[in-house]
Amino acid sequence: MAAARDGFVTGSSYGVTAITWGSMVLEFALAIAILLGPQAKRVLLVAGPLFHAGIAVHMGLVSFLAAISAALLLALLPSGACVGFGFSTAAAG
Repeated sequence: MAAARDGFVTGSSYGVTAITWGSMVLEFALAIAILLGPQAKRVLLVAGPLFHAGIAVHMGLVSFLAAISAALLLALLPSGACVGFGFSTAAAG
């Protein structure tokens, strides 16, 4: 039986296998994303940074998250796309 300190997922071999293969499948999907359609790119543009944010938080690698997110934006956004962050560029007044 697993020790009390083992987590729900990491305490079983099935959970560890699911995490390992799940991350490999996601990374492979990110690698081939430039060959996929727009809908798949949109999904991976959300899933990729979220996955890497978990890694950054767990390991304390904020620069890693910034680099990966920038690379994913460059690779998955259509050429000439405008990314808005909700800020207005017009002068207040």
